[in-house]
Amino acid sequence: MEFFTDPTHYQLVRAVHLLGVAIGLGGATITDILFVRMLRDRRVRSDEHALLKTLSGVIWVGVLLLASSGLLLFSQNWEVLLESAKFVAKMSAFVVLVINGLILGLYISPALPKIQFSKKQDSTAELTRRRMFAFILGGVSASSWYTAFVMAFVPARLAIPTWSLALGYAGLLLVVLLGGYAAFRLQRRLGTSTGR
Repeated sequence: MEFFTDPTHYQLVRAVHLLGVAIGLGGATITDILFVRMLRDRRVRSDEHALLKTLSGVIWVGVLLLASSGLLLFSQNWEVLLESAKFVAKMSAFVVLVINGLILGLYISPALPKIQFSKKQDSTAELTRRRMFAFILGGVSASSWYTAFVMAFVPARLAIPTWSLALGYAGLLLVVLLGGYAAFRLQRRLGTSTGR
């Protein structure tokens, strides 16, 4: 590709790629922290919901930068990358975080102000289900961003089998999902007993 005849161009795209990771990783981390803090008063207020939506937009900017720059980088060395376990792990994490982000943004986020975190039971079974998914999927985004971040700094000379990275990432997701479900059950059990 003629764009990369100048090494400066490659470094520019690489910088944009890392910027995308930084924006997405930072946004996902801050969102998770803020969500936990918001649960202290057992509800998500309208202004807090607006802040979460803004952070979601920031994360999607990171996704866009990562995807566009990644496509350019992939076009230069696709034959080698497709055989790289590190690249496969990064792409797996990217696909998961995109799907997870769509579910959170389209299915979970609109219901957050309606979910009654101060009660053991929501007004409808659908809201209870969305509350459960909010806890279960909340950590998937950050864990996937951190996986992509770590994979970006794994030395290329370090030979790691694809199956071992896939197993490690799957294990991480399983721990995150089970931890989220446990947090959901605990929060429901506490219900109004810890509300203020």
